[in-house]
Amino acid sequence: MLAQPIASTQAEELGSLLAELEYLEEHRRFSEAWKRERSAVEHRLLQLLSPTVGAERRGAVRVPCDLWVRIHAARSTRPGVIDDVGQGGVFVSTLMQAEVGQTLLIEIPEDPVAHTAAIRVPGKVAWTGSKDREGLGIAFDAPIPATERALHRLLVRLLRSLLPRELRIM
Repeated sequence: MLAQPIASTQAEELGSLLAELEYLEEHRRFSEAWKRERSAVEHRLLQLLSPTVGAERRGAVRVPCDLWVRIHAARSTRPGVIDDVGQGGVFVSTLMQAEVGQTLLIEIPEDPVAHTAAIRVPGKVAWTGSKDREGLGIAFDAPIPATERALHRLLVRLLRSLLPRELRIM
């Protein structure tokens, strides 16, 4: 998670990296070279966004946010708030009780302001919170390409929101 606001000297580089990430996503090739290039961009984003990137276990950028969601389990649906999201999963603050390995469906409601449809992505509970931080760490199952693109657009939009207003490119 982001520990502090982005320094103005890093904001311009962040904007460039986001533009490069968008370009890579729009021109997906799934080749090894494409994967290495995208990985290098994401690693640099991690360095900019996390003061402890060396200790970070994840291989993709995690973006702090405050998004209301619905979590669907086999027999119940509960609300939650995404605390951070990445291409591979989310942490959702919720009172829902679930077991590690349990399959869930996370539904991020549509956003009429950003002109985005609801995103529904299946996942499995990777870990559960503690009494200090109630919630669920959910690893996304391999989403279908359309869902993966919608998640990517969400991540880029959230990352752009971290930039100073004058550097945001819509």
